[in-house]
Amino acid sequence: MKKLHTICFIGSDKNAGKTTAFNFVYAKLGIKKINTVLLSIGVNGEDFDSLENHIKPKIVVKKGDYFVTEQNRLKELDGLYDIVKIFSPPNFKKIYVLSCTHGNLPVVLEGPNEKEEILKIKEFIGSYFDQANILLDGSIDRQFIASEEISDEFYFSLLITQRLEQIKKIKNLIRPLTYDVVIPQIKSFIKKISSDRYKTIIFDESLNIIYKGLEISFLDKNLLIKLKENAAKKIYIYLNGALTNHLWEILSPFKNLTLILDSFTQEMISNIPQFKDDTIKKLLLNKVKLSGIFLREETSKKSDIFLPENVPVYNLFREEALDEVRI
Repeated sequence: MKKLHTICFIGSDKNAGKTTAFNFVYAKLGIKKINTVLLSIGVNGEDFDSLENHIKPKIVVKKGDYFVTEQNRLKELDGLYDIVKIFSPPNFKKIYVLSCTHGNLPVVLEGPNEKEEILKIKEFIGSYFDQANILLDGSIDRQFIASEEISDEFYFSLLITQRLEQIKKIKNLIRPLTYDVVIPQIKSFIKKISSDRYKTIIFDESLNIIYKGLEISFLDKNLLIKLKENAAKKIYIYLNGALTNHLWEILSPFKNLTLILDSFTQEMISNIPQFKDDTIKKLLLNKVKLSGIFLREETSKKSDIFLPENVPVYNLFREEALDEVRI
C-alpha cells in the first residue's frame, strides 16, 4: 500500500451532499488503524449556509485524528488540540496549521486553493507518518484535483432536479468519466515534454512535436494555423486548460485529431446540438478512480442520466439514506 492515500470529494453544486459524503466515508475509515488527516480546498464545515439559509452538516474530527485549517479557525479551540506543524509564508499565502485533536472536535476546515500548496502539505504528511489516509474536501472548479499527484480516488456528489438545465449540467459533468486513458507510451511522452507554461502541445503518431503553445488555447492563433497545416495527418493535441465551447468549436472540424485532456475536470462543453461528440476522439492523461456517487435527488421522476457502471451509488433522499442504490 502507498504511504499516503488521498480520497477527494467533489460536488456538482452547492448543497449537492458533498459534506454528507465526506462524513460517510470518514466514518467507514474509522474502523481502520491508520492515521487520518482531514484537509480542504477552501472552506468546509461551517454550521450555517447564509446563502441558502439553512443549517449544514458539521465536520467532527475524531479523537486522535489530524486536521489542517487556517490559523484563525482555531481561536475558540484552545486546549483541545496539539499543533504538529505550521505552514506559513512565503511558501503559503495564508498560515495553515496541522493539528491533532484531544477529543471529538467540530471544526471548520480551511485549506489552500493552490495545487503547489496542497502538494507541500502532502509532502510533510508523507514525511511525518509511516502511513496515512488524507480526506480532501475538493472543489470541482479546481481542475488540479483530478491529478494523480493530488488524489488516489474520489467521490462525486450530484444534485439532480427536474430543471432541464441542471440535468444537462450533470450529463456534461459525468460524460468525461467514461473516456479512456492514453496508452503508457504517450502518457510518458507527455509527462516528459509538458510543463505548466505550455497550454497546448501538438504531436504526431511518431511522437514528433509539431507545436507547443504558450497562449490560452482559444486565443492562440498559431494553434489554428498548425492544425490546418497538419489536417491530413493523424495528430494528437494535449490540452493543459479548460475545454470550453469556443475551443471545442475550433477543434471539432479536424477529423484526424485526438484530443488528450489532462483530467476529466477540464471538459466544460455544454450539451449544444451542433457540438457532436463523434467528431474527434477524446482521451484522458490522468484517470483517478471513481469510488462512489452520492445522489441528492429532488425529484422522483426518472431522468436519462447515465451513471458509470460498477460504481456504488447512494441516494441521500432515501429513508435509509446511505444504503447503496446499486453496485
